[in-house]
Amino acid sequence: MKFQLKTSSGVAYCFAHRIVLQACASTLADICKKKSESQTLLVDDTSYEIFHKLLFYIYGGIIQNNTFEQDSLDLIDAANRYGVVNLKLEAEAQYVKLNKITLDNAIDTLLWADGKHSALVKEQVMDFFMENKKAVHKILSSNETSLPPSMAADILAATTIKDAENSNHIRYYADCNVMRVCSLRQKLQDRGLDIDESREMMIARLEENGRRNELDCQNNQQSQFLVDIPLFCILARIWHHFSHFGIKTDDSS
Repeated sequence: MKFQLKTSSGVAYCFAHRIVLQACASTLADICKKKSESQTLLVDDTSYEIFHKLLFYIYGGIIQNNTFEQDSLDLIDAANRYGVVNLKLEAEAQYVKLNKITLDNAIDTLLWADGKHSALVKEQVMDFFMENKKAVHKILSSNETSLPPSMAADILAATTIKDAENSNHIRYYADCNVMRVCSLRQKLQDRGLDIDESREMMIARLEENGRRNELDCQNNQQSQFLVDIPLFCILARIWHHFSHFGIKTDDSS
């Protein structure tokens, strides 16, 4: 597949095999389905440098830390847009490692992370909120700051997680609602479920999977019970058969 992108000096082209896109960039592969092999797909929402790095990554290339330091947000954006899950998660982890949340960038970073479903970056901002409650409260209560209503639930969840961690309560280790993002992703991965979701979606997936597993367990128990009934009937018939012919046990002789 041929891609056309704008550069500072004009136009540049990138190339990729459809089979590779289907395996590593699901959303981009779906976009390419609308084009024939001979057509060129215009990419106007991502820079040439970032798109080239994205293709380099899905072909097995290793992106260096200095690249993540400079372009992590753009890489997360592109990976989220084109369905390159591993790159998005790796760029998220590097961003959290290399960048510090401050009072000046906390709100903007939170809104950006929410829009990109970047759960790990969002959690980093929430941790900052919990560590700087008084200063953040002044920002949130000012007329200049406007957050979506859903953010209130996120901040409440962050408070619950922090309290559970501080108390070392046993519930912290079992309840999905108070698990950190890395723990949620690990549980999803262990169960073969999608890990590139918002925190709320990850919890919903785990809870749904738990309910489904519980239902399957109940069905299996019921099936085993139904299997045991015919076996009991067979044994009863055998006993009745021998009793009919007057065969006696040692106890009755």
